[in-house]
Amino acid sequence: MLAQSLQEPAEVEASLRKSVGAESTLSFLVDLACQTGEHLYVVGGFLRDALLGRPLDELDLVAPRAGEWASACARECGAHRIKIDRKFGTIRLIPPEGEAGTGIRRIDLSPLRGASILDDLRYRDFTVNAMAVDLPVWRNTGRLEFIDPLGGLDDLRSGQLRVCTPRSFTADPLRILRAYRFLATYELTLDFSTRSWIRESGRHLAEVAVERVRDELCLILECPRAAPTFKMLEQDGLVGVIFPECEPMRGLQQSDHHHLDVWAHSLATLEAVEDLLAQPYTLLPDSVDEVRAVMEERLAGERTRCTIVKLGALLHDVGKPAAWTADKQGVRHFFGHEVVGARLAAAVCARLRFSNREIHELSDLVRQHMRVLHLLRLDPPSHRALSRFFRLGPNLFWPLLLLSAADYRATVGPPSAGGEMTALAWKVGRWLSFYHRQIKPMAAIPLLINGHDLMTHLDLSPGPLVGRLLKAVSELQWDGRVSSRRDALDAASRLLEGWRGHPE
Repeated sequence: MLAQSLQEPAEVEASLRKSVGAESTLSFLVDLACQTGEHLYVVGGFLRDALLGRPLDELDLVAPRAGEWASACARECGAHRIKIDRKFGTIRLIPPEGEAGTGIRRIDLSPLRGASILDDLRYRDFTVNAMAVDLPVWRNTGRLEFIDPLGGLDDLRSGQLRVCTPRSFTADPLRILRAYRFLATYELTLDFSTRSWIRESGRHLAEVAVERVRDELCLILECPRAAPTFKMLEQDGLVGVIFPECEPMRGLQQSDHHHLDVWAHSLATLEAVEDLLAQPYTLLPDSVDEVRAVMEERLAGERTRCTIVKLGALLHDVGKPAAWTADKQGVRHFFGHEVVGARLAAAVCARLRFSNREIHELSDLVRQHMRVLHLLRLDPPSHRALSRFFRLGPNLFWPLLLLSAADYRATVGPPSAGGEMTALAWKVGRWLSFYHRQIKPMAAIPLLINGHDLMTHLDLSPGPLVGRLLKAVSELQWDGRVSSRRDALDAASRLLEGWRGHPE
């Protein structure tokens, strides 16, 4: 169990003073509570993170008249008000931009649950989140007093994650997944009884709205330590609840050059991806900034491409069970597993309500994840083969390089991975030299024709055929086989005639 070094009370008070600020939404709420002689408690994550010295930008508050006070904040302070939880009456307040100096970007204001703050804290998920400070008392007395009925301070100090009550998981089964998110985010270990209750209650995760499961899952994947967390999820029998599509991967043995079954290999690939994301210079020493910019791009809400690549590591071989065959010598093959896997991965993301862009990118990543291996087998690949790879675009080829390198390391195993990765990095460096020298400059050159030109010249209607033709002609342009608008249109005519003579 890891002991935590907690901030001194004076440092926690300093964080509170900065957040209250002059003329802020929080200051208005504290003034309102002091004027009316009522309680206003800051609870949960703010206190936990303040004690751990972590960045603070969100506040959870509890007040007896939460709805009335939220309306007053909107009216008097200009805060934007959003009702986010109809069951408990929680209202989110977004302070105006002028309050940026306080560091607080959102305040969640909830009514008191139960007869007192002690009752309210006992309804919460984990003891490290079941602490409170009465802000009017703090302002009036100058003393910062923690209300901590369940021993959250001691648990935080000893590095233990403990559920407030076994009923927490039945009240909201999403807390099961949230426990693992806290393990991934903080240096905590699961209390023995809490882990036992999770294993008993895990099946109830299937009853939770998929959007909530997706959000917690993505928060885990965004952490640098998602791989060990997924190993715990696996040990506790929860992966099958979250990803039933992955169950056939467990125990499915592979060909001789693999030392792990399909699912264990996928977990090892996730671990290797995280290592490469933490130290991209081991594979891509001259492209770290480019890679990070692509990986940190937001695709939907707060979710980044990094999350999709980690999910791709888990699902890149999801098509293997359906594609499995064995030849007369008993050698196992998985021909076309990337195509089957792309469809299955897209179905997983659709079920979890990911955005269309995320579904498309994950599907492409799984479908193309063998491309780098094919290039390695050419040794060296032709310029045309490299051109076709890099024309996938930086939003795909950078993730592919990371995923393929991680896949390769998970295949060969740790004993020889160091030397093997050095050789791989050298080859990839040669490819990237070609990309920067010949392919990247071409990306700035406009296409010779567009879709409207094709439709006008070939008398076509809008549709997929136009896009297919445009892509084919653009590849000819990149290869230097057409160099004028006339050449491009003639090439499109020949392509169309050939396709019509040999329909798919």
